[in-house]
Amino acid sequence: MVKHGRERLHPDASTASPLPEGAGAAQRQTAPIAVVVSDVDGTLIDSEGRLPAENIEALQAVQERGLRVLLATIRKHDTANQIAEQLGIECGLVCEGGATAYDADGSLVRTVSLPLEVAMAIATLADDRGFPLATTVDAVNYFGPGYEPSLLFGAASFVETNRSVLTTSPTRMVIRSEDAVDFIARELAEAPLHIVRHYRAADRSFIDGVITHRDANKAAAVEALLDRWGLSWDVALAIGDAEADLGMIQQARIGVAMGNATPAIQAAADYISGLAAESGVAQAIQRFVLSSN
Repeated sequence: MVKHGRERLHPDASTASPLPEGAGAAQRQTAPIAVVVSDVDGTLIDSEGRLPAENIEALQAVQERGLRVLLATIRKHDTANQIAEQLGIECGLVCEGGATAYDADGSLVRTVSLPLEVAMAIATLADDRGFPLATTVDAVNYFGPGYEPSLLFGAASFVETNRSVLTTSPTRMVIRSEDAVDFIARELAEAPLHIVRHYRAADRSFIDGVITHRDANKAAAVEALLDRWGLSWDVALAIGDAEADLGMIQQARIGVAMGNATPAIQAAADYISGLAAESGVAQAIQRFVLSSN
């Protein structure tokens, strides 16, 4: 879906000069938002892991109005569900960067795994070259030599070799070296891979690279849940801060970038909200949902 007449606003702006409008813009003006899609880390939650009370209240208000809420995250289902529990709402969950998707009742809607032979090639490169690699198989993370896990990973095990865990196809692989990510991207350029890189907002230093199947991305997984709910991108507000959020921000009726988002995300968005630490999600919801529904 191509959006027309994208309006670029900053949260402090009182007026705006939209680009020339087309049919898509007219549709956006008449169809009320029916679903709020939010990234988690760096968006709903700040860089210190804090979930602002204003964001909780805003998403609870969205649900109280009978609208859908969907969290789209790199986290696995267990740690993503912890956030949903903190919010105190029932919501859809897109996890592992789009490799898995769950309805609000917890039922699994979609799983897209890496081809086993491709995953084995990545694991072999990691073992032979000492790349710090984590592999997710059947919702369990396996940390290879040299990998230092974060608190986001949930259930996990440490292994002596990355190849040893590949008894079946994994849903994702995570690498903590930017050079290693670039090397794998070059070596496996023809493989059906989707690679996103994460950077710290403060200094843009590299965090990790997440590798999934080419079809396992947030936008595709969100669309699967929208289809299940009988909804479309035309009634979606999508909020994010990083490369993995680009597709859903581009396709949503209103795409919102956080104030701490990467330049590419801000350039693609219709609206730039406040920082994650300043409850930028709540600001966007108030502006585009609660004040107009």
